Amino acid sequence: MDPMNTPDSADASVPAAARTPGQQLRAAREARGLHLAMLSVTLKVPVRQLEALENDQYDAFRGPAFVRAVAQSMCRHLGLDPVPVLAGLPSTAASLQVHPAALASPGRQPSGRRLGGRSWSVSPQVLGLGALMLAGSAALLWWPAPAPKSPW
Repeated sequence: MDPMNTPDSADASVPAAARTPGQQLRAAREARGLHLAMLSVTLKVPVRQLEALENDQYDAFRGPAFVRAVAQSMCRHLGLDPVPVLAGLPSTAASLQVHPAALASPGRQPSGRRLGGRSWSVSPQVLGLGALMLAGSAALLWWPAPAPKSPW
């Protein structure tokens, strides 16, 4: 087993009810003999976030809703009762310290136009292509039809 995934000696002496949510998840995963990388592939969550959840380091996530969703998915996959795990997790953003860098999406500018609560921007190339396609469509619609040839 990986040294990062083995429980501490303190975890074995602590009763199951007094364990943190991360300790409960780690104990259930190890009891099933499931490696963290396999769980990562199954849940489609990066290994570093699963490690952070098992180490009760919630600042690696975008917010409490995401922490709780990943924990609930882990519980479902591991056959663990989610109620005690979710009870120990932060339920509001005030109880979770989120770094601004965790909220920033890669490659997305914070400024831009707002539409439906989401920020978006369009490159000049895309705008030019759209205008060219619109002009081409208009030209096809209003292009004069050829006059029919007389049979004589």
